[in-house]
Amino acid sequence: PHAGSFARMMRRASALLAVFAATALSPPAPLRAQPNTAAAPNPQAIVTRADLALAYLTFDRAFTEHPPLADKLGLLSQRFDQATLAFFAGRNGDAVRSIHAVIAELLAPGAPARTSAFAIRATIEPHVYRRTVGGPVTLRVVPLYALADTSGNAVTRFAVRVVSDGGRELAAATVTLDASTPLGAPIDVPLSSAAANPPRGRYRVLVTVASSGASEPPTPAPNAVPASEWFVTDDDLDAKRQDLTRRAAALDSAPSEENADAIVSFRARARMLTTNPSPANTTQWRMNPLALAQQLDLEWTTLASGADPFGRRSGDTWRVLRTKTRMIPLRTYVPVSVARSHAAAPLLIAIHGVGGDENMFPDALGQGLITKLAEQFGFVLASPNGDQFTTPEDFDRLVEQMSLQLPIDKRRIWIVGHSRGAGQAVALATSRAAQIAGVVAIAGFGRVPADAPASPMLALYGALDPLAAPARMLPLVDQAKAAGAAVEARVLPQLGHTTVVAAALPDAITWLVTRTLPPPLPNVR
Repeated sequence: PHAGSFARMMRRASALLAVFAATALSPPAPLRAQPNTAAAPNPQAIVTRADLALAYLTFDRAFTEHPPLADKLGLLSQRFDQATLAFFAGRNGDAVRSIHAVIAELLAPGAPARTSAFAIRATIEPHVYRRTVGGPVTLRVVPLYALADTSGNAVTRFAVRVVSDGGRELAAATVTLDASTPLGAPIDVPLSSAAANPPRGRYRVLVTVASSGASEPPTPAPNAVPASEWFVTDDDLDAKRQDLTRRAAALDSAPSEENADAIVSFRARARMLTTNPSPANTTQWRMNPLALAQQLDLEWTTLASGADPFGRRSGDTWRVLRTKTRMIPLRTYVPVSVARSHAAAPLLIAIHGVGGDENMFPDALGQGLITKLAEQFGFVLASPNGDQFTTPEDFDRLVEQMSLQLPIDKRRIWIVGHSRGAGQAVALATSRAAQIAGVVAIAGFGRVPADAPASPMLALYGALDPLAAPARMLPLVDQAKAAGAAVEARVLPQLGHTTVVAAALPDAITWLVTRTLPPPLPNVR
């Protein structure tokens, strides 16, 4: 949206609506952990981008799999938006705690409030364990906010389990915390000797919670949302990253346009390979480094042969968009049917709001609902990092890059944007009206110049949205109509700024797939 005050407020959301995919853990004999007080950050500064993203993804899953009844939908939509506003105000711990409260209500409506299993950050150190080097394996627990629940329980026991992808428990610990535990102070718990020589692979860190009166914390469900992931390998992934980067630098200094795009994406992907991912970078944090290392080996073999490893590549891929001035992070999703077909496919560009990143649409907003719709309707999805995808020239370059790697139907290029992304989408609807067949703006809009050509637009709003309230957005839609634009607007009842997106996407895509640019006029002498 164009309102300056709204834009300034939304800049604070960069961690809250990001996408983080994590995994889980397991429990033995109780022990009382002693805080490592060497590092105790400010309580409102300890919540990382990864923490906020995990809270959001857990909410998104709960809201999708356990949708509230009609009489609670509006209330929970508003409560989530209030958590968003807490983040905008810099109260990160309050934001996470509020999201956890909404999750608890979704999973157990009407039950007494209690401490969330995600009130702590639970990770395994080192994040990537090299069996050929060995060393201790430590569970690190960090309280994110005060743990006493509304029933007055001041002592909380967390059971942490380390579980393989196959469900085998490798190690476990029970950690007891109380109201005097310093917020943000790391608590290190050595794990059992079994964790010192684990099989190679990925492990999930699962957390359950019980108040002090319970004899034993409940066992997490096999499909429980994990607090984090842990990886075990024999390889030196940092050395591999350095080697792949050197090899990429040695490629032909004047590659084809197609392979220039592939080379920069390969380099960017290689830089993501690390044993120590940053919790400030949700893309790196959520990546499986073992799978990434294998993919990079295959990509290098293809590149070295002179081919493009991203050409006609199906499925979900993180890469970058190469422009003249920068590399823009980009997620793409290509249905197998599209990758194997010789027919040109539509291209949908999805632009997230200020709080998200390129992972928002593919991973969240209805558990990646937009990728399921891509499969259903047979379109290619491109989701750029909206903080950097800011100019019409970026749009041109994205269409060009995708067209080099897949047959794209230039008459069926569509855009969907959420929040600030809706404003960006509306701006493109006017600056690139001749190239864009349709635009959907969700929870946002923008100003349309009088008498300027504009792509057809559909504007969708949540009736309870406090950030892009229909009362503020609909006058912008009316102004666009007065300027000559073809715009439809709909208001969805009982939904807020974020909960409106998954509800709106099916109708948004159904509307878009009917939009096709007219055929070009024949040349006239």
